Parts: sequence; structure tokens; C-alpha cells
Amino acid sequence: MLNKDVIIKWASTYKYIYIVFFIVVSISIGIGSAFFIQAPKPTLISQETTDIQTEKKIYVDIKGAVNHEGIYEMAKDSRVKDVVEQAGGFTDNADRKAVNLAQLVYDEMMIIIPNIDEQNDLQSTKINLNTATKSQLMTIAGIGEKKADAILEYRKQKRLTKIEDLKQIKGFSDSLIEKIKPLVSLSCKENGYFLV
Repeated sequence: MLNKDVIIKWASTYKYIYIVFFIVVSISIGIGSAFFIQAPKPTLISQETTDIQTEKKIYVDIKGAVNHEGIYEMAKDSRVKDVVEQAGGFTDNADRKAVNLAQLVYDEMMIIIPNIDEQNDLQSTKINLNTATKSQLMTIAGIGEKKADAILEYRKQKRLTKIEDLKQIKGFSDSLIEKIKPLVSLSCKENGYFLV
């Protein structure tokens, strides 16, 4: 049988070993359990959910020759035709030819549908590229002194018969021609009167 003093002496000699052993076992258990804890699996979002989130609504303001003017909530891929339908369609005096029904609409867009009388008034205020003076030509947005002079010089050679003839004059890009199209007209005696 072991003597009590021997046990106490033995325990005090090896107590640090027990403490270290206990710490090592505790750390090992902690690390081991960390490996067995599974990370949460990522949640898969279906394509249908994503489509709903990305399908934003836009707001379009339509005025003029439609049955119900106002602001309409539309799908992002809507066209002018869709907004006109939401607004109850054209009125009887709407100038349908003046509207690009296929144009995509965007948020905060304002669409003005002209009536036929307004269009006639607008056409009478257009600048005639074949008869306008230099100062009249310079009132058109995008045409300064040099471009006005270039038009006058071109007119000495021949008349403009269509708006695209401006491409033959230096400085007239496709985008500028599109920009001035609603503001100008052409007149040719041999071909009648053209509104461009």
C-alpha cells in the first residue's frame, strides 16, 4: 500500500504535466469539433426569382392627343405603342404619323402626341434650307456661321432635294442631320414641295 506522503510528493511532482495534458486535450477537442461543424449551404436563387427582382417598373408621362393623358407605370421593355394603349389610344385628331410607336420607353420619359393642327402650324415655322438666308440658317440649333456658309456654297451648285444631301457638305454628320430634321424643310420647283 502506497504511503500518503509518497502520493502527495508524486502528485506535486507531476501536477504540471496533468495541467499541460488537460490543456492539450481541451484544445484538441475544440479543434476537432470545429471540423465537424458544417458551414451553412448556400441558398440557390431560382432564375424565376432573379427575373422578378430585375424586372423593374418605370413611369412614363404621356400628353397630347390621347384619350387619357397621365403618368403610367410600365414594364421596363415597353414601347411607345404600349403607353398609347394604356392611355386609351389616340384621339380622332392625333397625328399618328408623327409618332414612332416602336420606340423603347425609359423611366421619366415624357411623350407628347401632336394633333394634326399642331403639326401643320409647326411645319409652317420650319426653315427652308433652299431659300433661307445665312442668318436664318444660323437660327437652326447646331448650325453656326461656317455650316451656314457651306450650305449657301452648296446651293450655288445645286439645290437640296432631300435632307440626306447635307451629308455631301463637310461638317454634317448623321447625328446632326437627325437633330435638325424636325426644324427644316426643302423646296424644289421641279419636284414640288418637300417637308423633311
